[in-house]
Amino acid sequence: MKLLVRPRPRLSAMSLVVVLGASACVGAQGVEPAPPTTGAATTIGSVGDPVTSTTARSSAYGGTLVVGIADGGAPRTLNPFLEGTDAAVLDLLAPALFVQGYDVDPETGSRIPDAFVEVPSFEAGTIIDNEDGTLDVTVEIVEGARWADGMPITGGDLEFTYRLAIDPALPIRADVADLYSAVVPGSPRADGRKLSFRMRAGTDPVDLFSIIVPRHAVEASDFARDWTDEAWVSGGPFTLSDWQPGQFIEMSRNESYWKVTQAEGAPLPFLDRIVVRFYEPGLSIDPRLVDGLERGEVDLAVFDRAEARTEEFSGAAAAGVVIQVAPSGEWEHLNFQFGPANRNVDSLNDSTSFRRAVAHAIDRDSLAEERGTAVADSILDRFVPGLGDQPFAAYDLDLASVAEVLETDRPPMLLTVPGEDAAAIALGGDLVTMLRDAGFDAELQLEDASLFFGTTLDDGTWDVSAWRLGAGSGLGAAADFMRLFDPAGLPFVGDNYFRWGTVDSVVIDEATERYGQIIDELNRVAQPGEIRELLVEAEGILADQVVILPLILAGEVGVGYWPSAVSGIAVNPVQGPLWNVDVWRVPTE
Repeated sequence: MKLLVRPRPRLSAMSLVVVLGASACVGAQGVEPAPPTTGAATTIGSVGDPVTSTTARSSAYGGTLVVGIADGGAPRTLNPFLEGTDAAVLDLLAPALFVQGYDVDPETGSRIPDAFVEVPSFEAGTIIDNEDGTLDVTVEIVEGARWADGMPITGGDLEFTYRLAIDPALPIRADVADLYSAVVPGSPRADGRKLSFRMRAGTDPVDLFSIIVPRHAVEASDFARDWTDEAWVSGGPFTLSDWQPGQFIEMSRNESYWKVTQAEGAPLPFLDRIVVRFYEPGLSIDPRLVDGLERGEVDLAVFDRAEARTEEFSGAAAAGVVIQVAPSGEWEHLNFQFGPANRNVDSLNDSTSFRRAVAHAIDRDSLAEERGTAVADSILDRFVPGLGDQPFAAYDLDLASVAEVLETDRPPMLLTVPGEDAAAIALGGDLVTMLRDAGFDAELQLEDASLFFGTTLDDGTWDVSAWRLGAGSGLGAAADFMRLFDPAGLPFVGDNYFRWGTVDSVVIDEATERYGQIIDELNRVAQPGEIRELLVEAEGILADQVVILPLILAGEVGVGYWPSAVSGIAVNPVQGPLWNVDVWRVPTE
């Protein structure tokens, strides 16, 4: 299990072909909006009147691709804004069906424009610091961008998307509503293809408009009811043509799609049809998907936790299937509970020396080596590569220092992990073994995941725990992570489930006071340089006080595909394997 904040040496087997994600990436720079000319591309005459050329396409076009999704289950709604368990699957399919403001470069992890002309910035003058705790932001849709019905995508669509996201009468996903709550009410102003708005400093405007809603198609409808079983008009490379809940989604080529390849100016997408089949999620991959891929009934399989599951496709790999994986931006960590509800009445979590001893008792190098991964010495590096100072590198295995601390006291430790996750159980077992070997009285507890990530997390009743965290991309996502430990963020006002420095915490000191000041400053400052300095200081405090201990990098997203069926696959650690689906094609040779 993992808590998402805000997306290792590779596995190999005797006939397994493993392609490193970064080296095989197809950059988004190779795609641009369709020029307003006739020819092979679809162009616009009058508004709402699509004009399609009759020019014959080259042999690069055509074909049906069958995609199997191993994890996340089948979506129960087609509305990516609604609260529910469908978010992960719909986010995975978003690049195929929905209009997105930005992409994430798979190699650098930085935001790059998709439907927008550029990423807003101070340098370009599209972000202005008002020096009163607010920013003025302007975003602009690329010229020629249009919906599948030929209507242009405009700033009015952006403003309408914002209004939907903040509507308290709608069951909008909490993470979506939280993002748009940073916009100052009444400030959005649409002007043609542009939208200007004001938002709180300390928030990142690129977190907005990951999906854009068509105003002309949705405004007069019941958003929560009418767009559950039906998809609104597409602006992505494909349109929805059929959906059997619990079984499959079928998508067809969007003839009005507005992008072309940069090199040849060829209209996108290349494929005519994609059928996405959903399989039963579990610790092991549904054998029907494994068999289907090996027999060629499935052209491409998408799966999580690739580092532990790639071997299941060894038969398909031996037959010629390519397995491609990329790190997912996740990491395993150990954490402490500092609230009054700690189930361990003898806990010494309030002692900094005790927590440091715990950190020095864990051989993180060994954990990483056994799992074919790397030690996580910085949190910030997961959000912005190279940003962190590697402060957790100070906690190497040092049993001598542990022994000095344990000379005075040796209370019991209760390490709780989600009981349904085999990887979490194995990690918990290794941690308890290391702690016992170092002299701690450690005990492993397995708890139902729904209970742990429910009342246990909300009420702060665990003692010590380990679970997986997931990073987003950029300074804004990094700042959101640091806000998890805000001393003013006592649940349910905030998200400081650890209760470090909260009003009911067993630890309130100079470190928690300074950390609270950093969060207050993060909520005010706007300049990236200032934000970076504050984030580095915040991580330094978390490391010095051992509020949490990052352990190892974890999680890989993967695909297995027949190279004779499709080319152009490039796994994106943040956006998933379908991020560049518009350039996928059936090989011609």
